[in-house]
Order: sequence, then C-alpha cells, then structure tokens
Amino acid sequence: MRTYYPIANLYTEAFKGYKRLIDTDFIGYIGEIVRNNNTEPYRAWLERLLKEYGNVWGYILNYDDISDRLEQVCALVSDIRANGYSETKREPLYIVEGKIYGGITCYKQRDMILIDGHHAVSILYHLGHESVPIIVTKYENTALPS
Repeated sequence: MRTYYPIANLYTEAFKGYKRLIDTDFIGYIGEIVRNNNTEPYRAWLERLLKEYGNVWGYILNYDDISDRLEQVCALVSDIRANGYSETKREPLYIVEGKIYGGITCYKQRDMILIDGHHAVSILYHLGHESVPIIVTKYENTALPS
C-alpha cells in the first residue's frame, strides 16, 4: 500500500539504534550535501563504518566504493532537486531477509519504520518536503505488494 507519511514521524533502526530519522547524524550528513555540496562529513562517516565493520551495507568494501557512493548520492540530490522524487525511477522492489527494498519502503510496528529510502527521504527533507510517498509492508514478507 502506498501512502504519504510525515518525514518527522519516520523511524529507523539502520544507524545503531531505534530513533526518528530526523534525529540521526546520517540526515545531517545528507543535509551538508544538499545545502552546501559538502560530501566530506558523509565520506568520513562511511570511512569510519568501513574501518569498524569491514564493509558498509554489504557492498561498500573499499575507498573506491565510497567514492562511487558519493557520486551516486550527489547524482540523486541533483535529480531530486531538478525533478522531484519519482516512484517510476526507483529500483524495482525486492526482498532480502523478509524485508522489502526498493523505493521508500516501511513497516508499521509502534511507529512507522523506514526499511529503504533513507537517502531519498533525507534529501527530500532538506529540500523542504514534510511528507513522502511510502510503500507500507508487513515486517516479514514472502511476496511483493502489487
């Protein structure tokens, strides 16, 4: 089910704990890119994660991957700034360990928990959007929503 949801009420478990996305350091790093085209805080954060865990999100494995990710995020900022967020441009939905990814996906427990779309939501927030289109799923899924 797709619906618009207030960004201020989206929670995440992705950054060492359970908190509102707007209260994470991550959203600040993305804000630096959106407002000032400054990628250094985000780069430093990714480098710390890489050093601490040996990889970031399973696909950032070295400093070249960090540079590639920075380029992707800057391109996403430019695209969303110029064209807004488009569900038709998002990657197709897919399932990993019972969670649906692709676009801005969430599941509802006590709060609405963001599964995927942290970058897009953070960019939209710093561009002044108060709500975003989300796909609401069950926590454990074996089938994609229609």
